[in-house]
Amino acid sequence: GVERYVVELNNEGTGAEMRFDVFPPTTRLRVPPQFLARGSEYQFAVGAKGTDGNITFVELTFFTAP
Repeated sequence: GVERYVVELNNEGTGAEMRFDVFPPTTRLRVPPQFLARGSEYQFAVGAKGTDGNITFVELTFFTAP
C-alpha cells in the first residue's frame, strides 16, 4: 500500500537539504558522493507515503569521514 517513498538528506552543519521521491517498484536510491561533504554530520530520513496520504518516517544520523 505504499504510494511512494520520501527520502530526505540534511547536512546538520550547513543546513543544506535534499529531498527525493522514489516510486515503487524502485527500492534503491544512490546519492552521488559529490553531494556529501567531508567531515559532516547528516540526518537521513526515509518516509513511506501510503495511499491514504499518511507518511511514516524512520530517521538516522551519520557522519562522513574527514
